[in-house]
Amino acid sequence: MSVPATYAFVIVIWSSTPLMIQWSSATMTPIESITLRILISLAIALVAAPFWGVRIWEKGSLELGTNWKLYLASGFGICPCMPLVYMGSQYIPSGLVSVLFGLSPFLVGLMSAVMLGDRTMTLGRYLALGVATTGLAVIFIDGKEIGSQAYLGICLLLAAVLFFSLSSILVKRYAAEVKPIQQLVGSLSVASLLLIAWWALFDRGLPGEFTQKSFWSLIYLASAGSVLGFLGYFYLMQRISVNLVTLIPLITPALAIWLGFALNGENLTQRLVVGSALILFGIALFNKFRPRRVFPI
Repeated sequence: MSVPATYAFVIVIWSSTPLMIQWSSATMTPIESITLRILISLAIALVAAPFWGVRIWEKGSLELGTNWKLYLASGFGICPCMPLVYMGSQYIPSGLVSVLFGLSPFLVGLMSAVMLGDRTMTLGRYLALGVATTGLAVIFIDGKEIGSQAYLGICLLLAAVLFFSLSSILVKRYAAEVKPIQQLVGSLSVASLLLIAWWALFDRGLPGEFTQKSFWSLIYLASAGSVLGFLGYFYLMQRISVNLVTLIPLITPALAIWLGFALNGENLTQRLVVGSALILFGIALFNKFRPRRVFPI
């Protein structure tokens, strides 16, 4: 699959996950839901790996001696990032979650300049990201009371954004020529161990009776959201600038709302139209303000 097609594919997959997360968590706590999702994803990846030419059970198939830093870096992008998101979402509106994650391109831009010597983030590009993030805010922040514990939720989300951004930088640094399926199995293995430990320390509950909706939502998240989504994400990280990859959190929330309007009969509001237009304008500006000389990373 080409880079543009993969980019569009990841956007579509990750735009569809917020509703599925909500449905899958109906019969489970957030930590139970995330842990079970990642364990199922790991099982799928282990079964699928031989079809991509990686025989996981053979010694040295994952090249741990060479790639362990990559697996740790990408695993940290799942845990503690995802548990922090789920926990923070209990205290703030989902729209504000999306707005806060829209800050990740700014952090990645700053970190990539320092850690990777990347010079693709010009002043104009920061302006463009500001316009796009404003679009997210227009869509999702409606001025309603967000609750007395909002500061806790905001702190948890900011910590998640920090882990996601740092993970993206480190994945870009260590990715090299590792096959995406190798990286997927390695990162899911690390994340599974971390999530099991998290569950044992802070939860220890077991899922209740599954509804049909929560069960199939969980299966979708494990297969499409995690396996296919992360395969596409790792593929992109090896081929294009990390700053371009981390634009995805700016695009997916608005697209998720538009999908809800088109497929689920949800209301189309003025804020949605204006906010989406600002996001598209910000992305167009980001592309316009390309540096005259791009240093390799």
